[in-house]
Amino acid sequence: MICASTKTLCVSLLSLTLICGATQANLYAQVAGGSVSGTVTDTNGRIIPDARISIANIATGISRAVATNSDGFYTAPNLQSGTYDLTFIAPGFQTEVKKGIALTVGAAAVLDLTMKVG
Repeated sequence: MICASTKTLCVSLLSLTLICGATQANLYAQVAGGSVSGTVTDTNGRIIPDARISIANIATGISRAVATNSDGFYTAPNLQSGTYDLTFIAPGFQTEVKKGIALTVGAAAVLDLTMKVG
């Protein structure tokens, strides 16, 4: 015979498990686009901090600007699905353009770049 407190505990644990599972499923469903990230270095492999990256959606014309951090890393999350052109600018280096980067929902494109001294 199962006592009432054990039965209540089992029902509570089952309810908590179902709520947590539903919450986690909703978090995954909230991904609306993709992301692009990477590291920017020079031809000697040294990081380039504070490089400016312009990320332009070809279809909409909407662009976003990000910059590399002190480790030369940049990231642009939550980009709409589509095709993008990325323009990299850093003082003392040649401007670099990467065209036609396709992003789909949930995609996480990694685009590392080596910039040439200019």
